[in-house]
Amino acid sequence: MSNFTLSPQQSAVVSWVTQSTGSLNLKSYAGTGKTFTIERICENVPMTAQVFVGSFNKAIADELAARIIYTNVKCGTFHSLGFQLLRRMLGNVKIETESRKVSGLCRKHFKYDKKNAEALAKLVSFGKQEGFGIPGVPIDSNELWTKVADHHDLWDDFTDVSPDRIINLCVAVSRESLELCKTGVIDFDDMLLAPLAFSTKHYGLYDWVLIDEAQDLNE
Repeated sequence: MSNFTLSPQQSAVVSWVTQSTGSLNLKSYAGTGKTFTIERICENVPMTAQVFVGSFNKAIADELAARIIYTNVKCGTFHSLGFQLLRRMLGNVKIETESRKVSGLCRKHFKYDKKNAEALAKLVSFGKQEGFGIPGVPIDSNELWTKVADHHDLWDDFTDVSPDRIINLCVAVSRESLELCKTGVIDFDDMLLAPLAFSTKHYGLYDWVLIDEAQDLNE
């Protein structure tokens, strides 16, 4: 192990890595050494173990990859991890832009109405990000779609369309989008949604998954 001075809390984490099993949730404020601690974890994980260090955007993933240089450690975004899983599940996967997938499906329902088609695509995208369609999150729940539309203040983006029709169209487009996923046609949102919606087994890509992400401790 490199000659670094660890705080008592960081030492406890490293000890957990070498002596315990299960999951660990480390809560700390920004700037208190979470990434430094992850580096020390990677030093102590056996070289025979495959490790994924995940982040929510590519810039952070690239920074982690420059700092954590071990042959058994892969740094990337969660979308990249989802894409790896989809390739295991579906084989050849074709990435389409939103304009050619969800937006195209929305234009099918609003044929010469660009404003409503764009509003529908936006709402469907937010629903996909919320996980609508994975086990336990029903894609046809009026209550869940209403909460998403309320949260993002999207009702006024539609013109002369009733709330019931909006929700029915969200359900229809989301289902069509998931069916396209099964044929290997995905978009950016699907990289996270589809593996959770379709996976029926454990693929064992990694022995360890470490997440480097700062969140509000009051949440």
